[in-house]
Amino acid sequence: MILRWCLVMLALIAFGETRGQSQTVNSVANADLGKIAAAAAGDTRFQVAPAGGLVTKLSGNGARVSPGTGNIFVTVSCGNSGFCDNQNMLVAIGQTGTPTNRAYALENFTVSTSGASATIATTPTTGNSISFQVGPIGRNSSKTFYIGYDFVVKGDSSGASSGNSAASLSVTISRTNGNSPSTLSGTVSASVFRTLVAGATQAMSFGMISRPRAGPGLVTLAPGATSVVTSGDGVSPRPGSTATSAVVGVTGEGGQSVSVSVPTSFTMYGPGGSTIEVTPDPDISGSVTLSGSLGSAGSTTVTIGGSFPLSTGTATGAYAGSFPVIFQYN
Repeated sequence: MILRWCLVMLALIAFGETRGQSQTVNSVANADLGKIAAAAAGDTRFQVAPAGGLVTKLSGNGARVSPGTGNIFVTVSCGNSGFCDNQNMLVAIGQTGTPTNRAYALENFTVSTSGASATIATTPTTGNSISFQVGPIGRNSSKTFYIGYDFVVKGDSSGASSGNSAASLSVTISRTNGNSPSTLSGTVSASVFRTLVAGATQAMSFGMISRPRAGPGLVTLAPGATSVVTSGDGVSPRPGSTATSAVVGVTGEGGQSVSVSVPTSFTMYGPGGSTIEVTPDPDISGSVTLSGSLGSAGSTTVTIGGSFPLSTGTATGAYAGSFPVIFQYN
């Protein structure tokens, strides 16, 4: 018998590590632009810079009432795969979701790594959907960058609801061939108020007053009063003369705090260039809250009286003047 031995050999060849998903969008910080007073008509466009978050109004008659957080901070990471150390990653940023109330979809995305840790390897595209590559993130490491954008607010004439208004964006990171994407969304919001509209519904009138026979005199009209109070020798309202306080109304966003500013004095002009200096006396000073609530219209009124001095040398005749009443959101 002849025995023949055969040697069987098994070769195990390693084809390399598994290339599963490793890159991830870890966080997309939301932005809040604070309070914005919309324009009475037309849109208002705000541009948020990615580096530093500076907010600039590019067009329209709206205005920011309060500051907020503008730019969006993004963190991406890579896992324990070898390519994390030597391969770029593709990042895509775009509009997503449906904007609410006064907001339009975000536009004109930009990106910056100033003050962040990522490295931009290819120049970002431009527009409402952009893409670019970041340099290798590193194994078990993360990188950061900032996003800028345009935020456009609809005016009162649009008929859109006021109040909290928001638009969203998505950030996707993948291999440069688009494989194994990871996506996360972020939101930009603002409290959008109706524009403030003020108008006088009643003028201030002191009526007809007799000047003093001797010495100084004083005429005082309390807010809401229909007659003046006088002091001084012979100073008095003429019989049948009536007085009215000024009444100024303002409408805006319901439930919001509004500051009221009235000048400390104004001038009435009379015959031959003669003048009388009036000290206004409003029934509201500082701040007042408009009626209603956020998302609906609100209003309030300010009633303004005043006082002025007289002397025997005050020229007789009719006097008239005007003064501003300024309302601003707090």
